[in-house]
Amino acid sequence: MIYHVARDGEVLGEFSEDEFRARRARGAVLPTDHYWTEEMSEWKPVSEYRVVAKTQRIRIAPELAPPTPIVIAVSAQPEKPVQQWYRSLPLAGGALILLAIALSFAAGPLFYASLFLLAAALVIAILSVVRGGLIGGIVLLLSLIVATVGIVLYR
Repeated sequence: MIYHVARDGEVLGEFSEDEFRARRARGAVLPTDHYWTEEMSEWKPVSEYRVVAKTQRIRIAPELAPPTPIVIAVSAQPEKPVQQWYRSLPLAGGALILLAIALSFAAGPLFYASLFLLAAALVIAILSVVRGGLIGGIVLLLSLIVATVGIVLYR
C-alpha cells in the first residue's frame, strides 16, 4: 500500500507502509502532516494513524455493565470523640480515698469499710498506671499511701 504524505498543502512524497512508519518514528513525518491511501476517501492527520499488525485480528471488547454507584453517607455534624473510660480512673480513685478518709472517723464497721475503699483505690491506681495514665496513677498512689498512713496512725 502506498502512503501519500502532505505538509501544509504540499505533497512530501509517496512511501511504502514500512517507510511511512519509519519516517514517522524518526520525526521526518510530523503528527500535523496529512496522509492518504487509495483505500481512504479523504486525507487524515498523521496523528490519527494507528498501526495494526497484519497477523492480529481486531477485537472489539464486549460492552461492560455500568459501574455500580458507591453511596457514602456524610454527616453534617462532626463525630464526638470516643470517651476513654480509663482516663477518669485517677479521679475515681481520688474520690475513693476521700471517702475512705471520711469513713475512717466513724466508729465500728464503717472504719473497716474505709480499709476496703483504700484497697479499691489501690487497684484503680494500678489500673491507671497500666493504662497509660502514669502521672495520675502516681499521684493517686502517693495519695493512697498518705491516707493509709494517716488512717492507721491516727486511729
